[in-house]
Amino acid sequence: MRAILCAVTGLLTACSAGEPMTTVPAAAYTQPVLPASAGPQAENEWLAIVEIPAGTRDKWQLSKQQPELLEWEFANQQPRRIAYLGYPANYGALPQTLAAKADGGDGDPLDVLILGDPLPRGSQLPVRIIGRMRMLDNGEQDDKYLAVLSTEETFGHLRSVTQLQREFPGVTAILQLWFSHYKGTAGQVSEISFDDKVPSDETT
Repeated sequence: MRAILCAVTGLLTACSAGEPMTTVPAAAYTQPVLPASAGPQAENEWLAIVEIPAGTRDKWQLSKQQPELLEWEFANQQPRRIAYLGYPANYGALPQTLAAKADGGDGDPLDVLILGDPLPRGSQLPVRIIGRMRMLDNGEQDDKYLAVLSTEETFGHLRSVTQLQREFPGVTAILQLWFSHYKGTAGQVSEISFDDKVPSDETT
């Protein structure tokens, strides 16, 4: 029978009708953010935190109450797992920034997609922003900034989305296709486009 996960005084309790209750430590659904290896050193470099490594499907996010922690997002009292192919890039957040609701954002730190090999969840590292993917999610502006590690052998030299599209045809098309469909028929992701815009000082 389907287990329901219930929050009980610091513990997550798995309970199924007619079955004994078992407790799972809440720590199983949280993880500390790792220390930063270095800070931003160059123009358009920002500190990023990896929430979801490339190729994985578990939906982790920065805790709103404790920003030094990641937490496994819950939906319908269950840990959320994307019912689709794994993320096509490392997904994370730019701490100390804000997608302001007054500007149509969701009130959370700016989202970032880091191109390249999978990075450990919780990693905190400087990335170069090369542009953004604009999109609406259920009518709400939900842009994702595209970034690279300067030391990454394939994408590390890139400076813009325009350059990405010229040198690596199909990458932005893959991102657009994935984000258009990963929520299934219930998803309302629309109006996806790409440009070279990077975050401004007003977002910090």
